[in-house]
Amino acid sequence: MQFLQLLISGIAQGCIYGLIALGFVLIYKATETVSFAQGELMMLGAFVGLACMSLLGFPFWLAVLSAIAGMALFGMFLERLVIRPILGQPAFSIVMLTIGVGYTARPHHHDPRHWHRNLCAARALQGPDLESRRW
Repeated sequence: MQFLQLLISGIAQGCIYGLIALGFVLIYKATETVSFAQGELMMLGAFVGLACMSLLGFPFWLAVLSAIAGMALFGMFLERLVIRPILGQPAFSIVMLTIGVGYTARPHHHDPRHWHRNLCAARALQGPDLESRRW
């Protein structure tokens, strides 16, 4: 039974890695530039899903769909207002732009306990506290 669980978990993890690699290839083929912001934007999408479940009380599948829709809108906003105006510039400029976007999307508290406190503080403004909930 444990072997089957590990097998399914490994296949799921491999599929996630494959999708990440596919994203790198698609971005490189479309722009001929390596995007250093992809990992941070994926992490931001995961946090959007977590916030939808924790703060808004969405069920898992609705939180996933909300995170996908929210990140698609954010990606269109980012492309139109930040990346498109710099197209045509040297490749170094675009690479530096993606590093900057990645840096601004990255959380600056590397201890997950800080993230929990921030979620609790945000929830306290909206309703019951999350301290009683197990993470």
